[in-house]
Amino acid sequence: MESLLNSIKASGLDEKFYLDKIDEYMSFYDDLCTINEQLTMMKSDKNFSLKAYTEATAEKRRISSEMRSLLSYLGLKPVTPAGAGGGGRYEEL
Repeated sequence: MESLLNSIKASGLDEKFYLDKIDEYMSFYDDLCTINEQLTMMKSDKNFSLKAYTEATAEKRRISSEMRSLLSYLGLKPVTPAGAGGGGRYEEL
């Protein structure tokens, strides 16, 4: 969160509206962490429901997409390693 706040302040986007977008991003981040924990637990359980696992991974993709959209809206891009198919480095968060 601190990194995101520093990035938007450096861009002059430190108004409440943009700070609310950071809060929204962090809420998605918390949801993503919860889903990752659940997926890890499902993988370790030999009798897990494939349907529940598939739904959780689909939700993970939707949340990740929303997070990327928020970063793009704020004009921020994560650093991508060279050669990772992302076309090189962007603004570092």
